Amino acid sequence: MPSSTLGVGQGATFTSTVSVVALPRYRIDRPSEGAVACLRALASTGGRMPKQALIGALVKEGLMTRTASNRKTIYSVLETRLRPLFARGWVEERGSSRAVPVHITDAGRGVLCGFDVPVT
Repeated sequence: MPSSTLGVGQGATFTSTVSVVALPRYRIDRPSEGAVACLRALASTGGRMPKQALIGALVKEGLMTRTASNRKTIYSVLETRLRPLFARGWVEERGSSRAVPVHITDAGRGVLCGFDVPVT
């Protein structure tokens, strides 16, 4: 019988040492549907949107309601929804006036691309 392609004939024995290297565990935290909806709304308008328009988009998605008794409460709910997006660097406000629009960042666009949501 011919030898194997490694040049080893019958009756050969092998001894080898194998090093086992522990690989780090990676975790991908999927953003909430509300976060994705905010990012989608911002991306659909070219990347920036006034807060009032963002509230309207979230109401349309069913993620907010306009049943709050006053305007301050509605904006408080919006700020609560946006806080994690600001913390992760997915959105930002450029400027210092009260009516400054919310902008999606490159990181926010990456989140949309990463979770198979079309980005405009």
